Amino acid sequence: MNRPTSFFVYGTLKRGQIRETLWPCVPLQIRHATVRAVLHDLGPYPGITIGEDTVAGELWTFCEADIDRTIEVLDEIEWYQQDGNDLYVRQIVPCACEDAAAIDAFAYFYANTAELTSDNRIVANSMGISSWPQS
Repeated sequence: MNRPTSFFVYGTLKRGQIRETLWPCVPLQIRHATVRAVLHDLGPYPGITIGEDTVAGELWTFCEADIDRTIEVLDEIEWYQQDGNDLYVRQIVPCACEDAAAIDAFAYFYANTAELTSDNRIVANSMGISSWPQS
């Protein structure tokens, strides 16, 4: 499998959210996309876990030369240090885009799943899609 050049984001790194300005590189493209996961509201930010719900977000695509720097910065933002005390874990997931394209992308999954309850889960809207912030 080739290393992705895209990142699926579903929370504070999306356009219009508080961490949008922290991206270290300019993307080639940003488009709407979904993944299969479960979305949780963790207060000031969301987290996804493995599951079969449809979670909406954005797919940020970069040139290959910008991937290492982008991974380095996002791993720090998402507290993914690979030391056992991670807040999130970076994984590769298939994303579905509006134009029906399927693209593998990096996404950050919430690591502390034992803390989650059914009260944290964001239920799907009438279209069957979970999103954060909830509308």
